[in-house]
Amino acid sequence: MDIFDELKDNQRLYNTYMVGDAELAKQKYRQAKALSIGGGQIDVKTTELIILAIAITAKCEGCIASHARAAIRAGATMEDIGALIAICNHMTGSVAAFFGGKALRHAEIAMEELKAEQGGSDLCEQC
Repeated sequence: MDIFDELKDNQRLYNTYMVGDAELAKQKYRQAKALSIGGGQIDVKTTELIILAIAITAKCEGCIASHARAAIRAGATMEDIGALIAICNHMTGSVAAFFGGKALRHAEIAMEELKAEQGGSDLCEQC
């Protein structure tokens, strides 16, 4: 079971046993997500980078995997994520170095997926 399958299964269990209604919980989550990502004053890329920083410091591996990929898809570069990890490292020390590495691994995967979707071309002149 990969990290995404495990995360989905854990969310399903939580929604079923803690919330009581898995479909209602999913609906409420989607509403909150729509308001917080792309629905406000902060652009999607910046929002995903902020969420990724929180995920790194919270040591949430599923969140790191998901939001590292989302940040790349929103236009973040590997350099953006590296700078973010440096900031997290300044605030938390070695925690960010370890979990930041996980973020970089998922960002690399997302970057390769995007390149493949575009027929192998570079995403931008800086990449």
